[in-house]
Amino acid sequence: QPVTKKGALKNRVWQRFLLATFKSITGGIQRIDRTKALRLGVSLGRIGYRVDQRRRQYALKNLHLAYGDSLTRAERETLARQVFERWGESTIDFLRIPALSPAESAELVTAVE
Repeated sequence: QPVTKKGALKNRVWQRFLLATFKSITGGIQRIDRTKALRLGVSLGRIGYRVDQRRRQYALKNLHLAYGDSLTRAERETLARQVFERWGESTIDFLRIPALSPAESAELVTAVE
């Protein structure tokens, strides 16, 4: 589906809003403990799920393509919301990394073989 000028403008405004929000809260996020920070990330993801209708619809469509009718619509919505929540947590962890010691950052890394 082609992006209209209005859609592109909305996307740029949303991206700038997110960037400004991240820049303004990074220092605070780095000062609070990880558990509280991750709860904030979950909340951020839930807000994103509610607000970003386009990406939510992409996620739901992709889940339907991947799982077909083996998942109900409610199950797909739950899974999509959880994806947004994990994105929020990952974003928070990413913002916290500069304030961590090398040992603390190493604890967050999981090796996959």
